[in-house]
Amino acid sequence: GWDKGVVFINGLNLGRYWSIGPQQALYLPGPFLNSGINQVIVFEEQEGDYKVNFEDSPDLGMAAEIQ
Repeated sequence: GWDKGVVFINGLNLGRYWSIGPQQALYLPGPFLNSGINQVIVFEEQEGDYKVNFEDSPDLGMAAEIQ
């Protein structure tokens, strides 16, 4: 549901995203987080989904066999 924008965690730039890719997810390093309350800012340039999902394992997209 997200199209194009930027994500900040506790004032640190986590990364950019765009629905055309190539990334499927943004990686959140542990040191970006504080114990207790953390601030998540999503700057969406279009109209967003209003939901953020945190997953234990990454979605790396399709796997391809390279020979």
